[in-house]
Amino acid sequence: MAFGALLYTACAQTDNPAGIEEPTPEDPMIEEISYEDCTAMVAVDKWGQAGFTGSWAAPEVDTKDGRHSGMAEVYGDGDAVINATGVLLQQTIEGLQPGKYTVDLYANAMFTPDRGFNSDMEDNAEDVAYLFANDKKIFIVAKRAATTARNPFYSFETEVGEDGILVLGLGKEKGGTNWHNIQIKELALQVVNTRPMSEAYAELQPEIDALSDKALPADVKTLLELTLAEPKSQENLEALKLALKAAREGAQIYDEVKVKLDAMKALIDETNVYTEAALNEYYTKYAEKFEAGTLEENDVNALQNPDKVTGWHDAISCDEFLLSAWDTNPNFQDAPYYINTWSTEGDNDGSNFHVPFFEYWTQDANSLGERMLTATMSGLEPGNYEVSAWVRVRAKNGYEAPAYGISLQANDGEAVIVAAGAQIGTSQFYLDTFTATGSVGADGVLKIKFIVAADNNISWLSFKNVKFGRIR
Repeated sequence: MAFGALLYTACAQTDNPAGIEEPTPEDPMIEEISYEDCTAMVAVDKWGQAGFTGSWAAPEVDTKDGRHSGMAEVYGDGDAVINATGVLLQQTIEGLQPGKYTVDLYANAMFTPDRGFNSDMEDNAEDVAYLFANDKKIFIVAKRAATTARNPFYSFETEVGEDGILVLGLGKEKGGTNWHNIQIKELALQVVNTRPMSEAYAELQPEIDALSDKALPADVKTLLELTLAEPKSQENLEALKLALKAAREGAQIYDEVKVKLDAMKALIDETNVYTEAALNEYYTKYAEKFEAGTLEENDVNALQNPDKVTGWHDAISCDEFLLSAWDTNPNFQDAPYYINTWSTEGDNDGSNFHVPFFEYWTQDANSLGERMLTATMSGLEPGNYEVSAWVRVRAKNGYEAPAYGISLQANDGEAVIVAAGAQIGTSQFYLDTFTATGSVGADGVLKIKFIVAADNNISWLSFKNVKFGRIR
């Protein structure tokens, strides 16, 4: 995508060594607002008696001045917290220059359901929680949710008086929420400058060029293109700055989305054992909207990164995708086996066996119960097929080598032992890629089976990258 150049004419300097430009009707002097970054004066860890939200519940954020931080949090259970009103999180910044400031804050206010207490607040309430900066106050969207995929941020203006004091924070007008967090994104002093209009336009060109290579929401891209096509004037210059701000924010969102889509695509490339419906539900429809620039807020919030390490037994969307062809479900309480997105031993033992992976687990001292784990693929051409999988097992405590009792089978083909992989260091883990073959008949059905025998010495079966293909 190319927005084109502004086609400005720079003022010659050779006959004006002092650098003083004379205004002309074609290039008048204009007044414009610039922003002096004061973000560093806001502390990320001085929001009263706040803790920090776990990154699994609300992503960490970046401030304008380059700090990476968690969200400062106030959380509590029960009616007392839900019904509380007034200021919950705040900090006071001193020593600021008097003037008008732009404030950008990340913030969430939520009621966390399924915790044994309740709230009458409706989802997306806009009359419960608010942000404030000195005398300026704006309401934010309060949600019914236990986590957030993306922290929204809110931008508004406020005044700092001669005392140089700015008080920022989050409060509640009425009851409804029990989880609240806040963090600074940017604090900037607005400064009025006078300069030639051509210089102001020229200053924007590098960002326009950079955004020309970015994926953007279609409406933001159109707005920017239309604004660039307008004649140069002070009014249109301000409109262009607003369009660039929208494009900058849209590009940031689409950059984040692309990371998640790329990770999901990598996962898809590692396996072909899933249903077409799941592929569309958890990848294709989002990828198509991304390319068209039509992602909506609920799409952005729904997208998750399968590479993300979560809290124990936390479910993310890759669970449903990976399990779509298997005889189980992502409900950790009832499912016989499920997707693990929280274990990290593969990060440090040299195996690179990372989440997400399938897991069938019991206590370390026990053997797994007898079971068959089955994926069913339909609509295949008859013929001979090969199935491969990357398999890791943990032998139970007190075992005597070798590890045994688990095999991989394709339909009625020969069952291949998958517990006999290479030992990972001196641990009780064994890991390797295994391949089994089998025939698909006229019914076009291939059943991929992990067979756990009653007589096994394994406490933990995990596998990933399951793939099948017709042997030609």
